[in-house]
Amino acid sequence: MAQTLLLFAVILNAVYIHAQYGVTETSTLASTETTTGTSSLQYQNCGPSTLCQCTVTGSEKTLITCDGVGDAAIYLYSLGITSLNADAFDNNANLTTLVLSFNQISEIPSNFLKFNTALIDLYLHYNQISEIPSNFLRFNTALTNLDLNNNQISEIPSNFSRFNTALTKLYLYNNQISNIPVDFLKFNTALETLYLYYNDISTIPGDFLDYNTNLTYLNLWGNKINTFPDGFLDKNINLDYM
Repeated sequence: MAQTLLLFAVILNAVYIHAQYGVTETSTLASTETTTGTSSLQYQNCGPSTLCQCTVTGSEKTLITCDGVGDAAIYLYSLGITSLNADAFDNNANLTTLVLSFNQISEIPSNFLKFNTALIDLYLHYNQISEIPSNFLRFNTALTNLDLNNNQISEIPSNFSRFNTALTKLYLYNNQISNIPVDFLKFNTALETLYLYYNDISTIPGDFLDYNTNLTYLNLWGNKINTFPDGFLDKNINLDYM
Protein backbone atom coordinates (compact mmCIF):
# COMPACT_ATOMS: atom_id res chain seq x y z
CA MET A 1 0.00 0.00 0.00
CA ALA A 2 1.39 3.31 -1.06
CA GLN A 3 2.11 5.49 1.90
CA THR A 4 1.36 9.14 1.47
CA LEU A 5 4.10 11.35 2.79
CA LEU A 6 3.72 15.01 3.58
CA LEU A 7 6.89 16.49 2.12
CA PHE A 8 6.55 20.19 2.58
CA ALA A 9 4.33 23.21 3.14
CA VAL A 10 5.58 26.35 1.46
CA ILE A 11 4.56 29.92 2.13
CA LEU A 12 4.92 31.97 -1.03
CA ASN A 13 5.79 35.53 -0.15
CA ALA A 14 7.03 36.39 -3.66
CA VAL A 15 7.62 40.12 -3.49
CA TYR A 16 8.29 40.28 -7.21
CA ILE A 17 4.95 38.74 -8.09
CA HIS A 18 3.06 40.84 -5.57
CA ALA A 19 4.63 44.06 -6.84
CA GLN A 20 4.21 43.34 -10.54
CA TYR A 21 0.73 41.84 -10.47
CA GLY A 22 -0.81 43.84 -7.66
CA VAL A 23 -1.41 40.83 -5.40
CA THR A 24 -2.09 42.16 -1.94
CA GLU A 25 -2.56 38.91 -0.05
CA THR A 26 -0.06 36.17 0.67
CA SER A 27 -0.66 32.95 -1.27
CA THR A 28 -0.26 29.77 0.75
CA LEU A 29 0.73 26.61 -1.07
CA ALA A 30 0.84 23.13 0.41
CA SER A 31 2.08 20.06 -1.46
CA THR A 32 1.65 16.39 -0.70
CA GLU A 33 3.33 13.67 -2.71
CA THR A 34 2.67 9.95 -2.86
CA THR A 35 5.23 7.23 -3.52
CA THR A 36 3.76 6.91 -7.03
CA GLY A 37 4.98 10.40 -7.83
CA THR A 38 1.57 12.09 -7.95
CA SER A 39 1.50 15.51 -6.32
CA SER A 40 -1.59 17.38 -5.23
CA LEU A 41 -1.10 21.11 -4.86
CA GLN A 42 -3.50 23.12 -2.75
CA TYR A 43 -3.25 26.86 -2.49
CA GLN A 44 -5.29 29.69 -1.04
CA ASN A 45 -6.18 33.16 -2.35
CA CYS A 46 -6.67 31.93 -5.92
CA GLY A 47 -10.18 33.34 -5.73
CA PRO A 48 -12.25 35.57 -3.48
CA SER A 49 -13.16 32.89 -0.95
CA THR A 50 -12.24 29.51 -2.43
CA LEU A 51 -9.65 26.83 -1.82
CA CYS A 52 -8.40 25.63 -5.20
CA GLN A 53 -6.70 22.36 -5.90
CA CYS A 54 -4.37 21.82 -8.82
CA THR A 55 -3.00 18.42 -9.71
CA VAL A 56 0.58 17.97 -10.87
CA THR A 57 1.69 14.45 -11.76
CA GLY A 58 4.91 12.62 -12.39
CA SER A 59 8.51 13.43 -11.73
CA GLU A 60 8.47 15.91 -14.63
CA LYS A 61 5.62 17.84 -13.01
CA THR A 62 2.88 18.01 -15.60
CA LEU A 63 0.00 20.30 -14.70
CA ILE A 64 -3.11 18.16 -15.26
CA THR A 65 -6.04 20.22 -14.05
CA CYS A 66 -7.16 22.96 -11.68
CA ASP A 67 -10.47 22.71 -9.88
CA GLY A 68 -12.42 25.67 -8.60
CA VAL A 69 -14.95 26.83 -11.15
CA GLY A 70 -15.43 30.27 -9.61
CA ASP A 71 -11.77 31.27 -9.43
CA ALA A 72 -10.93 34.55 -11.15
CA ALA A 73 -7.16 34.35 -10.52
CA ILE A 74 -4.75 31.43 -10.31
CA TYR A 75 -1.09 31.77 -9.30
CA LEU A 76 1.19 28.81 -10.06
CA TYR A 77 4.64 30.37 -10.22
CA SER A 78 8.01 28.94 -9.15
CA LEU A 79 6.77 25.37 -8.84
CA GLY A 80 9.05 23.61 -11.31
CA ILE A 81 6.18 22.78 -13.68
CA THR A 82 7.60 21.52 -16.99
CA SER A 83 4.51 20.77 -19.09
CA LEU A 84 0.83 21.61 -19.37
CA ASN A 85 -2.24 19.64 -20.29
CA ALA A 86 -4.23 21.40 -23.00
CA ASP A 87 -7.40 21.18 -20.89
CA ALA A 88 -5.80 22.08 -17.55
CA PHE A 89 -8.03 25.13 -17.07
CA ASP A 90 -11.13 24.05 -18.96
CA ASN A 91 -13.17 24.13 -15.73
CA ASN A 92 -12.14 27.69 -14.89
CA ALA A 93 -14.59 29.63 -17.04
CA ASN A 94 -14.33 32.74 -14.84
CA LEU A 95 -10.54 32.91 -14.99
CA THR A 96 -9.28 36.43 -15.67
CA THR A 97 -5.68 36.25 -14.39
CA LEU A 98 -3.28 33.32 -14.80
CA VAL A 99 0.33 33.35 -13.59
CA LEU A 100 2.56 30.46 -14.69
CA SER A 101 5.85 32.32 -14.46
CA PHE A 102 9.21 31.11 -13.17
CA ASN A 103 8.62 27.48 -14.09
CA GLN A 104 10.29 25.22 -16.65
CA ILE A 105 7.51 25.04 -19.22
CA SER A 106 8.93 24.28 -22.67
CA GLU A 107 5.80 23.92 -24.79
CA ILE A 108 2.34 25.48 -25.00
CA PRO A 109 -0.25 22.86 -26.04
CA SER A 110 -2.51 23.50 -28.99
CA ASN A 111 -5.91 24.87 -27.88
CA PHE A 112 -4.50 25.77 -24.46
CA LEU A 113 -6.96 28.11 -22.64
CA LYS A 114 -9.57 27.57 -25.35
CA PHE A 115 -12.47 27.85 -22.90
CA ASN A 116 -11.07 30.73 -20.84
CA THR A 117 -12.71 33.49 -22.86
CA ALA A 118 -12.76 35.88 -19.87
CA LEU A 119 -8.95 35.82 -19.53
CA ILE A 120 -7.44 39.31 -19.25
CA ASP A 121 -3.91 38.82 -17.88
CA LEU A 122 -1.57 35.95 -18.82
CA TYR A 123 1.96 35.67 -17.41
CA LEU A 124 4.28 33.00 -18.85
CA HIS A 125 7.61 34.75 -18.43
CA TYR A 126 10.79 33.06 -17.22
CA ASN A 127 10.05 29.65 -18.69
CA GLN A 128 11.69 27.69 -21.52
CA ILE A 129 9.07 28.15 -24.23
CA SER A 130 10.62 27.91 -27.70
CA GLU A 131 7.54 27.90 -29.94
CA ILE A 132 4.15 29.61 -29.96
CA PRO A 133 1.28 27.54 -31.43
CA SER A 134 -0.41 29.06 -34.47
CA ASN A 135 -3.78 29.06 -32.69
CA PHE A 136 -2.45 30.39 -29.38
CA LEU A 137 -5.03 32.63 -27.65
CA ARG A 138 -7.39 32.38 -30.60
CA PHE A 139 -10.43 32.40 -28.30
CA ASN A 140 -9.13 34.82 -25.65
CA THR A 141 -10.51 37.99 -27.18
CA ALA A 142 -10.66 39.83 -23.82
CA LEU A 143 -6.90 39.50 -23.24
CA THR A 144 -5.23 42.84 -22.48
CA ASN A 145 -1.88 41.85 -20.94
CA LEU A 146 0.46 39.14 -22.27
CA ASP A 147 3.91 38.52 -20.78
CA LEU A 148 6.25 36.06 -22.54
CA ASN A 149 9.58 37.64 -21.66
CA ASN A 150 12.68 35.58 -20.84
CA ASN A 151 11.82 32.46 -22.82
CA GLN A 152 13.47 30.88 -25.88
CA ILE A 153 10.99 31.98 -28.53
CA SER A 154 12.62 32.27 -31.95
CA GLU A 155 9.64 32.82 -34.24
CA ILE A 156 6.35 34.70 -34.04
CA PRO A 157 3.45 33.02 -35.89
CA SER A 158 2.01 35.08 -38.74
CA ASN A 159 -1.41 35.25 -37.08
CA PHE A 160 -0.10 35.89 -33.57
CA SER A 161 -2.46 38.13 -31.54
CA ARG A 162 -4.72 38.63 -34.57
CA PHE A 163 -7.84 37.95 -32.51
CA ASN A 164 -6.65 39.72 -29.34
CA THR A 165 -7.90 43.13 -30.35
CA ALA A 166 -8.15 44.29 -26.72
CA LEU A 167 -4.42 43.72 -26.13
CA THR A 168 -2.74 46.77 -24.55
CA LYS A 169 0.53 45.33 -23.17
CA LEU A 170 2.85 42.83 -24.85
CA TYR A 171 6.19 41.73 -23.40
CA LEU A 172 8.45 39.61 -25.62
CA TYR A 173 11.88 40.79 -24.52
CA ASN A 174 14.84 38.51 -23.81
CA ASN A 175 13.90 35.88 -26.36
CA GLN A 176 15.53 34.76 -29.62
CA ILE A 177 13.14 36.38 -32.11
CA SER A 178 14.86 37.14 -35.40
CA ASN A 179 12.00 38.08 -37.70
CA ILE A 180 8.90 40.26 -37.39
CA PRO A 181 5.96 38.98 -39.50
CA VAL A 182 4.53 41.45 -42.00
CA ASP A 183 1.12 41.73 -40.30
CA PHE A 184 2.45 41.52 -36.74
CA LEU A 185 0.23 43.64 -34.43
CA LYS A 186 -1.76 45.04 -37.35
CA PHE A 187 -5.04 44.17 -35.62
CA ASN A 188 -3.94 45.26 -32.13
CA THR A 189 -4.94 48.89 -32.44
CA ALA A 190 -5.40 49.25 -28.67
CA LEU A 191 -1.75 48.35 -27.99
CA GLU A 192 -0.02 50.81 -25.64
CA THR A 193 3.14 48.97 -24.51
CA LEU A 194 5.48 46.81 -26.61
CA TYR A 195 8.80 45.47 -25.31
CA LEU A 196 10.92 43.58 -27.86
CA TYR A 197 14.37 44.40 -26.52
CA TYR A 198 17.23 41.88 -26.41
CA ASN A 199 16.16 39.68 -29.30
CA ASP A 200 17.88 38.97 -32.65
CA ILE A 201 15.76 41.25 -34.83
CA SER A 202 17.65 42.78 -37.74
CA THR A 203 14.91 44.03 -40.08
CA ILE A 204 11.76 46.07 -39.47
CA PRO A 205 8.81 45.68 -41.92
CA GLY A 206 7.87 48.86 -43.78
CA ASP A 207 4.47 49.37 -42.13
CA PHE A 208 5.39 47.98 -38.70
CA LEU A 209 3.34 49.72 -35.98
CA ASP A 210 1.52 51.99 -38.47
CA TYR A 211 -1.80 50.72 -37.09
CA ASN A 212 -0.81 51.02 -33.42
CA THR A 213 -1.52 54.71 -33.00
CA ASN A 214 -2.20 54.30 -29.26
CA LEU A 215 1.33 53.04 -28.65
CA THR A 216 2.95 54.86 -25.73
CA TYR A 217 5.93 52.71 -24.75
CA LEU A 218 8.23 50.94 -27.22
CA ASN A 219 11.57 49.28 -26.52
CA LEU A 220 13.67 47.70 -29.30
CA TRP A 221 17.00 48.04 -27.54
CA GLY A 222 19.62 45.28 -27.85
CA ASN A 223 18.63 43.94 -31.28
CA LYS A 224 20.60 43.89 -34.54
CA ILE A 225 18.68 46.66 -36.31
CA ASN A 226 20.92 48.91 -38.40
CA THR A 227 18.32 50.94 -40.28
CA PHE A 228 14.64 51.74 -39.91
CA PRO A 229 12.08 52.10 -42.74
CA ASP A 230 11.27 55.59 -43.99
CA GLY A 231 8.48 57.09 -41.93
CA PHE A 232 8.91 54.59 -39.09
CA LEU A 233 6.80 55.71 -36.10
CA ASP A 234 5.49 58.80 -37.92
CA LYS A 235 1.95 57.68 -37.14
CA ASN A 236 2.67 56.89 -33.49
CA ILE A 237 1.96 60.38 -32.23
CA ASN A 238 1.28 59.18 -28.65
CA LEU A 239 4.70 57.58 -28.25
CA ASP A 240 6.39 58.80 -25.05
CA TYR A 241 9.26 56.37 -24.73
CA MET A 242 11.40 54.45 -27.18
